[in-house]
Amino acid sequence: MTDTLWLLLFMIPGTFFLGAYDVTLKKVLARGEEHEVMAIDFLLTGLISTAVLFMFGKPYVTAGFWSAAIVTVLLNIFGALMWTRAFRREDASLVSPLRVLTPVFVIATGFFVLGEHVSWWGSAGIFVTIFGLWFLVRSQATAEAISIMGVMRRPGLLYGLAGALANALSFPFDKAAVTNSSALVASAFMFITLGITYLCVSIVEHKKFVLFRVLREEPRSFLLLGVVHAIGNVLTFQALNFALAAYAASLKRLWSFWAVVLSGQFLKEKNIP
Repeated sequence: MTDTLWLLLFMIPGTFFLGAYDVTLKKVLARGEEHEVMAIDFLLTGLISTAVLFMFGKPYVTAGFWSAAIVTVLLNIFGALMWTRAFRREDASLVSPLRVLTPVFVIATGFFVLGEHVSWWGSAGIFVTIFGLWFLVRSQATAEAISIMGVMRRPGLLYGLAGALANALSFPFDKAAVTNSSALVASAFMFITLGITYLCVSIVEHKKFVLFRVLREEPRSFLLLGVVHAIGNVLTFQALNFALAAYAASLKRLWSFWAVVLSGQFLKEKNIP
């Protein structure tokens, strides 16, 4: 099969699971503290990836893995915090589409980090996706009888914009980590590291270990959160082997489409133009 077909086979179902992840995250955040939710989410995602990894044989890494993985973990610590705060403050169907801005930035970061050149037509196609976000924000502004800039200046949207920028900076390093190991190795290392980081933040914040108390409040939702995040992340990571970073990032924005559809179905949100 061609690289394009492999890209589609991994990315399309992967983005569906990530859309389900956004909806589940919004539901869990309504009842839990953000640092504890992030710690549980990332630890479960990393542990599930690790379990599957050892079912399929020994992990392997090359020399370029560690530097890329460390950089992307640092960027994702910030990015994850921004997205979590955004989802706490706004509907999932409004926040998730901000991810369409990431591929625009990845055109530049992919060039500087990986030396990848995106064609003019490819760049034009990536920029076109921004119009979908504009229509969504305009719909929200119309519904609330405020200006588009009034919507974009809200804290939840600003946090989402910061998260999109952090994702753009980390995306080429995600690809470098995957191509120097595997999707499962990259996912296991990155998410366990992120989970431990936010677990430490939670302990410092509360001066005690409260993770199990938070987990007991929504055990099924947390399990679902970890499962859909792990499946979606590994599938979309695997897709990075088959396209330039900017093109993979652009196709990964289907994540937002699924999030809007699923949030309307399960959260009864109305941000669908």
